[in-house]
Amino acid sequence: MDNEELLMAIRQIVKEEIEPVKTDVSGLKTDMTSVKADVSGLKTDMTGVKEDLSIVKSTLKEHGQLIRALEHKVDVIKAKQESMKHDVNRLVENFKTMEMALNAMEATTIYNWNEIAKLKSNK
Repeated sequence: MDNEELLMAIRQIVKEEIEPVKTDVSGLKTDMTSVKADVSGLKTDMTGVKEDLSIVKSTLKEHGQLIRALEHKVDVIKAKQESMKHDVNRLVENFKTMEMALNAMEATTIYNWNEIAKLKSNK
């Protein structure tokens, strides 16, 4: 076998050996393209998630403000309720005082009527 035939034989062997490697590399390229597409999809999904998270944070902030406002309103209502309770207690005490005064006036009136009746009978 001369050098030319030997070179051709080596080329053929290398070509045959490289063919599966080329197929594997081609498969890797296809896989890599698929991975790139998947990563791109993930990036898009993450952008959507970030936007959703931003909306959720904003909503939570608003809800927190509303809760604080409602808590303040409840505190104001409790204070007014406490004030009204004191007012009602004062009115009850005033009513009791008036009732006692009315009872005293009634007793005095009864006494006076009795005295008037005595005076009339003595005439």
